[in-house]
Parts: sequence; structure tokens; C-alpha cells
Amino acid sequence: MGALRINETPSDNTYCILNHGDVIETFYFERGGKFELKVFAKDATAMAIAHFEEWVLSDQTIRKNWDGVVR
Repeated sequence: MGALRINETPSDNTYCILNHGDVIETFYFERGGKFELKVFAKDATAMAIAHFEEWVLSDQTIRKNWDGVVR
């Protein structure tokens, strides 16, 4: 799905989760800005991933078009 970036360079209109080594960021990237940014400590990786999954799947357009397979 083009609407997601996992440890990749963000592009416009994407949900992102980036591991910076000491922190993990989740955010929506649009027009060069990080919106709804949440920062998690490295030891909270599971929490960051759970937040990202729940947040992304709360978007009805993504949920409708998702085939249920994580690639």
C-alpha cells in the first residue's frame, strides 16, 4: 500500500513509522510536515507498533482497501 512507509523515506500523504535507533516515531506526513507525531522510547517498540497498527487501521479508506496481508 502506497499510503504507508515503514522505515522508509516519507512521501506526501503517508502514515509513517520510523526507527531512529534511540526513538521510534509515528506520524502522518504531508507537505513536508509531520502531523500527529508520537515519539516512543526504543524499549517501547511493541507499544509503538501496536499504536501504528491501530491508528492506520482506524482510517476507513485504508481498512476498506486492505487485503489483510502485511507485506
